[in-house]
Amino acid sequence: METNDRGLDLTRPDEWTDQEADAFRAYYTRNMGGPLAAYELWIENRPDVLKRHRLQAVQAGQREPWFPLLYLHYYAVVGYEDGIRYEIHGSNSNGITKAQVLDTLAIAFVHAGPLGMRYVASAAEPLRAYVDREPPEPVFPAHWAPDPTAFRSGADFSTLDLTTEDRAAIEGWYSGTLGEIPFYVTFLAEHRPRLLKAYRNRFESAIRGGLPKQMLPVLFLHFNVSRSCEDGIRESLLLARAWGVRKSEAMLAISWGMLYGGTAAISMVARAAGDVVASLEE
Repeated sequence: METNDRGLDLTRPDEWTDQEADAFRAYYTRNMGGPLAAYELWIENRPDVLKRHRLQAVQAGQREPWFPLLYLHYYAVVGYEDGIRYEIHGSNSNGITKAQVLDTLAIAFVHAGPLGMRYVASAAEPLRAYVDREPPEPVFPAHWAPDPTAFRSGADFSTLDLTTEDRAAIEGWYSGTLGEIPFYVTFLAEHRPRLLKAYRNRFESAIRGGLPKQMLPVLFLHFNVSRSCEDGIRESLLLARAWGVRKSEAMLAISWGMLYGGTAAISMVARAAGDVVASLEE
């Protein structure tokens, strides 16, 4: 087990030194643009709580270069201004392009609404100063790749009404990709057909900046575990499986989702989609 985390000795949670505090703050200044207020609270009052928190974080899984996008998406949805700011900074530090960050924020806007985007706007200083690395470095797994065509159902978005052909195309996308049609698709098709079509229009066009298609189900999976949404967890995992997300990648999103969703959310994963997780490629 990794016992040193960002300067903290995790084997001694009830001990604290000035050297640990300095190293921990230096890590966040270097990689996230500055110390975190949430952590400063515990450094000043109960550093043992911080150390045990970081121990759980370490056990959740190794942070991959694309990891900042998980929390950038989540923090944009819930409107956590500090988190949005430092995850944009972390994305830049990890070699993620500005266009990929904007893709992630476009995906977040589907659930965040104006509330979330208001805090994106107020935390956007590092986005304005963003400079892509040249040449770009590999950030995502080799088996992930952009594929805008994978999102397209074939519905005609030049009109507002959901035609019989549009409905068949949308339902065909779900049944062909996920292997089942989520309840909301049938419900909206029957009771708010224009809303279903408008949602699909957003969903199918959110990614335009080179973000791999696999990132979307991973973002949705992390978000749905974080908010303890059983149906969303299953749909995200079905889409992840369809697009070749591996078990270790899905488990990273699930494990870090527990940070906000708690243990009940993990029970939901097991109940709603344990079969899907078990079927993912190792």
